Amino acid sequence: MKPSTFSESIAEIKFGAWRLNPRRQTINDGVIERELEPLLFKILSYLILNKESIITRQDLIDDVWCQHYVDDNAINRAISELRKVLKSDMQRGLVVKTHYRKGYSFFLEPEIIYYEEGNSSFSQVNALKETPNKKQKISIELLAIFTLVVFIGFYIVLNVLDPGKVGQKNTAPKVETKNLNVVNKKFKEEVLSWRQGVYSRMVLSPDSSTVALTLLEKEQLYSSLLIKNLHTGQERIISEVNANIFPAGWSIDSERAIYSLESEGKCELWEVGLTSNADSKFLFDCEPSNLMNVVSLGNNSYIYSKYGYRNRSELSVLVNRNLSTGEEFQISSPNLNSYGDKLLYFIKNQKKLFLKDTNLIPVNYT
Repeated sequence: MKPSTFSESIAEIKFGAWRLNPRRQTINDGVIERELEPLLFKILSYLILNKESIITRQDLIDDVWCQHYVDDNAINRAISELRKVLKSDMQRGLVVKTHYRKGYSFFLEPEIIYYEEGNSSFSQVNALKETPNKKQKISIELLAIFTLVVFIGFYIVLNVLDPGKVGQKNTAPKVETKNLNVVNKKFKEEVLSWRQGVYSRMVLSPDSSTVALTLLEKEQLYSSLLIKNLHTGQERIISEVNANIFPAGWSIDSERAIYSLESEGKCELWEVGLTSNADSKFLFDCEPSNLMNVVSLGNNSYIYSKYGYRNRSELSVLVNRNLSTGEEFQISSPNLNSYGDKLLYFIKNQKKLFLKDTNLIPVNYT
């Protein structure tokens, strides 16, 4: 894992016309000051700290997003947005360089300015002469040498100076060990479904009684929606000709499943009851190829992740839409996240929402 955060001893970093304040997460070119969004600040910091290397997409996924998988479009949008932020009348040159089919690198020569010990002033150090990467390498080498010395010392004590070999009694004190309290728990495995195919995108109902998931059955070109009652074992398949169906959420009472239907570049949201003869109901249009997070609060009120906020593909917000009145209002602030904000829980009596963007945030709802 490559370093991704600056040391607390760093006051600011100068590159080109910009001065980066890592504590405030702002950049200033002497004329304008811009506050960086958390993701953009993390990417910029990562590129600066690893300026001697070409940063691959997998590096960004592992060390910046810290996820197993990130859509290429999300990475492209984030790098594009970072380049826009780093352009100004004072800074027109290249800052982030693209290496064809390899990755990205920081193009400019940064200067790191450290706080001096004991006061608030700071000293200036060229990044090439003393970078965090080299400090880290020295620390690792010292740790390795220390570990080797300790290992050799133990080896000499146990094998060369063994009291049994020199005719001395072993006077080493006995160390009492406590028995570990091991608790055995049994887990029962059950088959979720015997249908042959590939399963994905599982969404559990709020009361944990029913699960909805995508099923691409063997030798089929389009996926279906499988709804299964975990108590009774009853299954229901919802499919559409020449369309893919994905679970999108549930009603807060767990009585209706919400799903997205995608066909020929179009996306629609539908909901369906859990009885075998319940008809599906169209809700509203959605953006294709986006993982939808939808919760129905009742009275035709739906909270969902809306993409393309203010006609910017990289921004998303959490909104509430009322199908009866046609009104829609924004709940969360814009979020630079390919998956959008997600509603985690709704307390109906207290009228309080719990949503997740980069943190767990409670929001009063009226």
